[in-house]
Amino acid sequence: MRNLKRALSLALASVMLVGMMVVGTSAASFPDVDAKDNTEAISVLNAVGVMLGDEDTGNFRPDDNVTRNEMAVILAKLILGSDADKYVGTCPFTDVPTWAQKYVAACYDNKIVAGRTESIYDGSAVVTAQEAAAMTLRVLGYEKLESTGTNWAQPVVAKANELRLFADVGSSATAPLNRNQVAQLSLNALQTTMVTSDVEKDIVVEGVVTIPGKVTYTERTTNKFDYTQNNGAYKKDVSDEKLQLCENLYEKDLRLVAGTDDFGRPATIWSFKTEEIGKYADSADASYIKAVKSEDLYKDLGLKKSTKATVMVDGKAASGFSIDKTNDTKIGGNGVVVDAYKDDDGNVTISVINPYAGKVTKVTEAKGDDARTVTVDGTKFETEGFDVDDVVVYTKADGKIKSMYLAEIVENVEVTKTVGSPSISEFVADGETYKFAGITVDGSENVKKENKVDLYLDSNDYVVKVALNEGVTDYAYVIDIDQDGGKLFAKGTPYAKLLLTDGTVVEAELNYDDYKQLTDSNNNGLEDELAGAYKERIVEYSVNSKDVYKMAIMKNAHNSDAEAKKTALSGSQTITIDAGKAKMTLGAQTIYADSKTIFLTDDGDSNYKAYVGYDAVPDLVGTSAAGDANAAYAYYCKSGTVADVVYVLNTTSSSNDIVFLLAKECGGRITTKGGDDYYECPAVVNGEIVTVKLDEDISKKANTLLKTVIYANEDEEIIDFGSSKLYGTSGDNYYFMGKVSKKLTNGNLTISNSSYRVSNDVQVFLYSDKIESSSESAIAVDDFGYFVVNDGQIVTIFYKEADDSTTTTPPTTDSGDATKNPTGGADIDEYAGTMSVDYVKGASGGAAKVAEDALKAAGYEIKSRDTSAKTVTVVKDGIESTISYASGITEYFTVKVDNATYYVNTNGKAKGAEAVLELALNTDTYKAGTGYVVDDTTYTAYASGGTKVAVTTFGSNSKLSDNVVVKTGYVKAPTQITAGAADGGVTVVQNDANAKDFVEAGGTITYAVKYHTSGSATTDAVTLKLTVDSAADDATPGDNATIAAGANVASDSAKTVNMTVKAGQKDITTVTVTPDDSKV
Repeated sequence: MRNLKRALSLALASVMLVGMMVVGTSAASFPDVDAKDNTEAISVLNAVGVMLGDEDTGNFRPDDNVTRNEMAVILAKLILGSDADKYVGTCPFTDVPTWAQKYVAACYDNKIVAGRTESIYDGSAVVTAQEAAAMTLRVLGYEKLESTGTNWAQPVVAKANELRLFADVGSSATAPLNRNQVAQLSLNALQTTMVTSDVEKDIVVEGVVTIPGKVTYTERTTNKFDYTQNNGAYKKDVSDEKLQLCENLYEKDLRLVAGTDDFGRPATIWSFKTEEIGKYADSADASYIKAVKSEDLYKDLGLKKSTKATVMVDGKAASGFSIDKTNDTKIGGNGVVVDAYKDDDGNVTISVINPYAGKVTKVTEAKGDDARTVTVDGTKFETEGFDVDDVVVYTKADGKIKSMYLAEIVENVEVTKTVGSPSISEFVADGETYKFAGITVDGSENVKKENKVDLYLDSNDYVVKVALNEGVTDYAYVIDIDQDGGKLFAKGTPYAKLLLTDGTVVEAELNYDDYKQLTDSNNNGLEDELAGAYKERIVEYSVNSKDVYKMAIMKNAHNSDAEAKKTALSGSQTITIDAGKAKMTLGAQTIYADSKTIFLTDDGDSNYKAYVGYDAVPDLVGTSAAGDANAAYAYYCKSGTVADVVYVLNTTSSSNDIVFLLAKECGGRITTKGGDDYYECPAVVNGEIVTVKLDEDISKKANTLLKTVIYANEDEEIIDFGSSKLYGTSGDNYYFMGKVSKKLTNGNLTISNSSYRVSNDVQVFLYSDKIESSSESAIAVDDFGYFVVNDGQIVTIFYKEADDSTTTTPPTTDSGDATKNPTGGADIDEYAGTMSVDYVKGASGGAAKVAEDALKAAGYEIKSRDTSAKTVTVVKDGIESTISYASGITEYFTVKVDNATYYVNTNGKAKGAEAVLELALNTDTYKAGTGYVVDDTTYTAYASGGTKVAVTTFGSNSKLSDNVVVKTGYVKAPTQITAGAADGGVTVVQNDANAKDFVEAGGTITYAVKYHTSGSATTDAVTLKLTVDSAADDATPGDNATIAAGANVASDSAKTVNMTVKAGQKDITTVTVTPDDSKV
């Protein structure tokens, strides 16, 4: 006979293991629900919309007691769904809160609940198991089940037990029920057959004694539904024809079918409509958490003959396992769950679930619809628990983590005894005996006598990981040896200048005897020898009771045991350390950091700083370029390529901040004596409204959010705007912009029709022509803002009111020959509406593809498309926009006008010979006048007709290439002008080595003025130096420029006359020279 007591004990042990685990995502992916709860019931009730989690926190609150009000809500949703709305205003009780009134009224009207009195419901009282059972039985159709008197609940409890409504609920009849228990009670009810009640009239004897009428309960039937079939439909000769509550409520939508779970165990699978709710393993016939013998399985399963069991290991099929009456072969291991199932034919299935140990290497916070995840051994797992560097125990199937819990740690214990050789089966540490889990244990080689170790245990106290504990390790960087003067270096008493890991510097006395291996070659102590061996290296050190230090040089095993010494950058090498990121570039090396990596920075001027962990260190950048030639690094990795210590010299540091710059209010240039000129700008720096100093004028730029601030001067007072890093729009910590579409409600703010959780500690600022502190409750619909998100919540808001005069209007485009890039513009990023675009950059392949390629190139994410309406819905920086595109776009070329890019639709017109397009210029932005077009190396002049420029293709069969550049503001400069007779006339000719037709704005060209003598211009009179004034752009397009020497010149004066023309003028056609009369 099966040993039921032992099987029960083993099953409970398995439950103890699983109950500690955080289970993976299911329909009820609540952060406060784990495997010890009724996850199957919670998942099903959540899926059908009856028991939901908190909107604010996402928690289910399984341990919270259920009140009579809440029980009414659950039952009303169960039987009526949204139909409860028809009971609004009909509640007969005076003590029911508004949120529960329609549900209590619905249950009262359907005779499911009753009040304490005619007017009092007592809804705030907790519901007991017998009260909940009475309500549930009425839902199933059982009327007049209660008896009279104080024992009214006795028949209720009896019937509930008969129908197994209390199965797995775990409560006494009079105890209050929590949400976890009510979920299980409700799931049991859904699978229970409904009845009709035939109630006979009560008999009243002599008007005094009332004999209750007999009640007959008849099971209801159906030939339409069967929730145990895949399609939920009745199946003849298979279905039981009984109508269960779930069939009555959900017909074919809610289904429960047999199958297997992810570990290959027999399971039931719940589905609702088209979605799977979850897979739930059946209770095993025998369960173990250590290796079990074949003969014990034979006995525990009550087998009558030998059999070959089917085996699944972590969800994958494995070799079968023979189960015999006398066979001591084992399956499983310490901490390994072995579940055995026997079917009616005596066939056995064994599921083996191994525990695995790993370290959390990454946490990705929730963002939008994406849940929070942790990464362990390269695999992600959705959970609200665990942090980086946590050691966890987990299970997996099909390459995915299924459950996880935190390993218990026993620190700094000394191994005094080991059992087994060469494989150790158990060991003693600090008087306690430990056994390894039945898996490959990371670090097991560290279990040796006298070693001090840290042990990581699973929930059954089996060791899953071992780490060598070497006590406190102190590192330092050796700045110098005997270079500070003072007491340093009397012969035989060496000193070292050490940069410690806390950023402090000490003059460390060394013991001569510790360095006997060094030879005093020049008889001056060990100064030179110590410097050569230890200077500019990372060392490990210890300090004795007399404050004497002992150093040991660290070596990097991953780099052929190279010493951890300072290395200067060369060539194009860089130092790149990004805050919050593990990967670092140190010259030619790619090294990684973790939360314990120590960073030491040295500015080369005896200023040192220390940081611990990649989250604490600022961005650090170093190059070997001029002015930064001394950038250098040293690092030490105890194992692998994860650094324990990093030292960097002469890097540019920055901080991780939230810096909002109100750009349009940036003031004028402020000049200082020291040359560190700056511009002042209103700003918010980490929650404080301040005025910051910038190294450039940003008044014509859009408002800006900086995350990484880099300073332009050594005092870190002036921000280097161009080098500082903008806040990102993706990742775990990001920002987005958008208009508020719904005010703050229950802690959520709706922006651009998407809901975002707002942190309780959110900082809010209102900006217009100044910045003021505000609050989240003050933000109104249509207000526009910048929203900073961290850990899945909005933590900072900068917004402007909807009626602010600075509200951005969308750009408009014409169906002309060209249009400016529709994704550009100074304020386009603050517009979240519709942008209509006629011409876009793309590639051949149809209008839709051209439009999408252009938008992707401009940084937009394609969300959806409507080819019939010719629109593309895109998202950029959190703002959703709808872009319309013109049909027939199959070709394009780009033209750059003074570095502004235009995308020109050719529609095939530019493929013929010498096809001409007209490019419309904005005269308010670009200098009018003549200019030239460049295509590769070909220069072709054009003359401006005012505001349009004719652009001609080059080559008979080519279209304009992507290299076309239109330059404006150029002045036509003729190579030669001749005036006067053969003798006495004047010629003005370019004297540059390479004559050119045009002079750019700000450019200079020189002419030689020559007199005509004997029919040729041979005598130099003067040199004219012509400069095109780039600021003089207000000339009328097409005006000719007249250059006058402005003085009489003699042929022998050899002097230079400087001239200036306006950049907006068309060309130079006249040069006036007044010669010396005596020389003519």
